[in-house]
Amino acid sequence: EFSLSFVQKHETLIKNVSVVLGMHPDEATDSIIDVAIAHQKPFALIPCCVFQKKFPYRHLANGKQVFSYEELVLYLKEKHPNVQTTCLPFSGKNL
Repeated sequence: EFSLSFVQKHETLIKNVSVVLGMHPDEATDSIIDVAIAHQKPFALIPCCVFQKKFPYRHLANGKQVFSYEELVLYLKEKHPNVQTTCLPFSGKNL
């Protein structure tokens, strides 16, 4: 499980990476961004499933619970003011 506690146990791992990546990371989505932000590492992430029942704590800045993919992307953007989104030049979820 990729999480802040995993990184604490493997501190040299995160210190030596150039970028943190997540391609369809499922339950690790939040942790990827949180670890990257905490360790000031650039990151790239293509989120997938929302898992609204598994992550009921996910709320937008306006208090609305995250239910859709678009809301998940907004929730992730709200984690840090420098988070950006873009569309990649291929079909499928790539925002």
